[in-house]
Amino acid sequence: TFAALQTVCRRVLGRKGGQALNAIYEVMVASSTQSTARRLCEFLTQRASIPFFTILSAWIYEGTLDDPYGEFFIVEDPRVVPDGEGAAGYWRGRFRFEERHIPRLLEDVQQRVLHAGKCINVLKLSDELDE
Repeated sequence: TFAALQTVCRRVLGRKGGQALNAIYEVMVASSTQSTARRLCEFLTQRASIPFFTILSAWIYEGTLDDPYGEFFIVEDPRVVPDGEGAAGYWRGRFRFEERHIPRLLEDVQQRVLHAGKCINVLKLSDELDE
């Protein structure tokens, strides 16, 4: 168990967000399915995922990013604002992926996650502009 913990610590060192989750996952996959090391990695994954899923939920359901440590796999460019030409530039440029932070468990749905938050964000922006 200490060897697994040491391996996790070495792999996670200097990483954050999806990178850290992926590092723990890699150690877990390499562990025997019934081992204490695997259970340790499952526990660490559950605890390390809490802030990630908090940010993910706010993005999907509210269209907001609250990522003070830059750990999420979607980043916002506040310099991109809606202009008189329409929302196409805003849609393409305001939010983008931070590839190194994409967790493996979301690789297949990353585009859907990005679009879900974008849609909510644009709807909220549209409502604000109408007021």
